[in-house]
Amino acid sequence: MDSLASEGAGIDALSVSSLSSDRSPRSAPGSGRFLAASLLVLTACGQPPEPVGGSATNGRGMLVIVVDALRFDHTSLGSYDRNTTPRLKELAEAQGVLFSNAWSVAPDLIPAHVSILTGCDASVARRPNVLLSDGTLLSPLTTWFIPEVVPRLAREFLAHGWRTAAFVDHAHISKRRGFEDGFREFVDVGGDRSDATRDVGLPGVTRRFYQWVSRLGADEDWMAYIHWNDLEAMWSSPYTDDELRADQNVTGYELRPELDYLPAVGGHAPVFHALPPSRAPNPRRTLAQYELRYDAAIRNRLDRNLDRLFDTLAMDGRWDRTSVLIVGSFGIGFGESGLLVDSGTYSDVDLHVPVILRPAPELNLPTGTVQSALVSSVDLMPTLLDMMDFDIPSGVHGHSLLPLVRGEQQRVRDWAYASHGPFAPPGRPDTQATSPRYGFAVIEEDRIYSIQWPGCGGIGALSQSWFGDSNSHRRETVEALKVFSDDPRPGNLNRGPVGEEGARLRELGRTMHADLDRVREVLHPSDWNLEARGPDVLGELRKKGLIGDTP
Repeated sequence: MDSLASEGAGIDALSVSSLSSDRSPRSAPGSGRFLAASLLVLTACGQPPEPVGGSATNGRGMLVIVVDALRFDHTSLGSYDRNTTPRLKELAEAQGVLFSNAWSVAPDLIPAHVSILTGCDASVARRPNVLLSDGTLLSPLTTWFIPEVVPRLAREFLAHGWRTAAFVDHAHISKRRGFEDGFREFVDVGGDRSDATRDVGLPGVTRRFYQWVSRLGADEDWMAYIHWNDLEAMWSSPYTDDELRADQNVTGYELRPELDYLPAVGGHAPVFHALPPSRAPNPRRTLAQYELRYDAAIRNRLDRNLDRLFDTLAMDGRWDRTSVLIVGSFGIGFGESGLLVDSGTYSDVDLHVPVILRPAPELNLPTGTVQSALVSSVDLMPTLLDMMDFDIPSGVHGHSLLPLVRGEQQRVRDWAYASHGPFAPPGRPDTQATSPRYGFAVIEEDRIYSIQWPGCGGIGALSQSWFGDSNSHRRETVEALKVFSDDPRPGNLNRGPVGEEGARLRELGRTMHADLDRVREVLHPSDWNLEARGPDVLGELRKKGLIGDTP
């Protein structure tokens, strides 16, 4: 019987492991003290307290919490040597299902959220380049937009009579990119203009969610999408001496001596082997101090506020009928794959993310287990629909994970695909003409293959930071094949020849990239790509499950 700590990176043999626990399940982490206090208050006011756990007439809830820059191996859900997420681990052990081998479809903000909300690869929202009469390809004015024909998580809940709301924490997750479809209320970063405080980050997003859910009728079913960007946004503010001392005192974390150096600061972003200038405010800090700041933020901001959030739902009598999904949208690197305090590589530090599902008890799903089968972020949307017994719309790329949870299957997929890194400049005419110059990763249960073009922009700061010279490396590739059982260290800088296995995975990725490029042409129709939407193309893409019945 395995524990969460024994899972390590969670990328070993496929298995379903029961989590041992020496305590009985409770309504929510820490909820006993809050419920007791609320009962005392109600009694003092002369009101008879409702039964603990809420009235049986309370509506059902579905809460999706998406955290940017949260990498799996810096949580307590694996074998990390810092106890960064004790409350999250407690929730997984007592009431949840941990998917320890879950991977994002992209190491970047917009595409990562697209996949979670649509159940599709983010290519469905990336507009194709414009083909001019002379054969030149130009990028569109707006690169990202989710077409109406693409499936939506919120739209399915709304169609079944649920109240839906999104509370986002970054300006790029916006209505103008089509993210609002299916949400009756879509609250932008900072809240409505009428909001007097206009606070951003975890406190503001959580407060606005509380205000919304408290206005709902007791018997209303609801679905909410909460987005926290704190682990990304914090790098633009200085890390003062007082904050550093406080983090060390509160957490007890020691600085790692191997990271005790001042990293260089690049002149542009993104940049390899140096800090992006926007993430290097004075006073300058060592990489060890940057890492400690990150881990302390996970512990003090994320983990504790999750506990408060669940306690509040328990106080309001909503917790027992609420299912919760907690997922990292993408990770962050501290030099293991070439980026410092930034995201964008096709490696485990940027793509391997935590996923915890807490099903409401009334769903009678097994909990307290670790699922180490391979999971993609496109699988989360169909899983939530399947939990509620909703039909999964055609055109969804992912698979429901309930067969894993119920022990009916050992796996739902043989491999996963990731792409849409931020490095290739979208305006280059040759960027997507014949080759997947944005790069991609193909992940299997114990390995990851990746290919990137660090010099795709020609002579520039990004190319120089990787290759170390000012020559053009536009067509040079960097490939890596990492087998986790052979090399459990994070990142992919320790790369060697990819061999036949790498060539096999490369071909899988190239085929997938080509198919998804055709999907883009179909879902974003225009006068210059009519030939890309013929009946044969539509039929083939439908057969592969990459588009629905509408286009």
